[in-house]
Amino acid sequence: MAISLRKIGTSSSAKLEEPSTKLSLEMIGSSFQSKMVTVVDDHRDKKKMPMNNNNPVPHIDLTLEDDDDDDDDDLPVQKKVIEVGGGSSSRGGNEGRRAIPLAPNSRRSVQEIMERRRINRVISNRLSAKRSRVKKNEYVAEMERQAKHLETKINMLHPQVLAFQHHRRLLLIEQNEMKFRMALVEHDRLLKERKTEKMKEEIMRLLEFKKRQEQIRAEEMKTWGADISLMSPNPDPADPSKPTVIASTSSPVKG
Repeated sequence: MAISLRKIGTSSSAKLEEPSTKLSLEMIGSSFQSKMVTVVDDHRDKKKMPMNNNNPVPHIDLTLEDDDDDDDDDLPVQKKVIEVGGGSSSRGGNEGRRAIPLAPNSRRSVQEIMERRRINRVISNRLSAKRSRVKKNEYVAEMERQAKHLETKINMLHPQVLAFQHHRRLLLIEQNEMKFRMALVEHDRLLKERKTEKMKEEIMRLLEFKKRQEQIRAEEMKTWGADISLMSPNPDPADPSKPTVIASTSSPVKG
């Protein structure tokens, strides 16, 4: 069997109509949602039935259909139409259909379905919020554990840091002392270089003085030899009666 809910006009039988009351928002929402969930096409009225026609299996489709003409205020009533699909597949049109009024129990069942869905949504939201809280608590606990681990590690490394700082201060003091010593050594080196330059200049001056003295001595020897040669002429070896003058050379006095 196939069950569908439709609006009918005032022209239908008045005995099968329900009181024309305004539909509540909940009923409109439920009808729209049911229509979106289970939409039945016209070709499904001609479904194939099982091979065993003696015990036909009923097929029930529940849907809420609204007319497109919303301007007509005289058609607010819903009807419940039962489609009997127990016949053969060759039956077409509206054979086996008979309309019965929508029972209040069905309306209550729709409300209960909507309420159950709302409750399920609330429960799922609460479960997801609970899972989020659990994850957040786990994350916070993990962060606290890591913070405690880092605090213990800091407490362990703090004495080593102090020792390294003290050693660094000692190294800085030693570095300053080495810089001072290097400055002294550099000063001594500069003094020695200046002294060496002065000694080199003195040596060069003495060498030049010695060279000039040798030149002066050589010139004096030349002039002294010339004077001696003028004072004593060369004797004649054949005439022994002439006296001979032997020039004695003496080393000049060092000035």
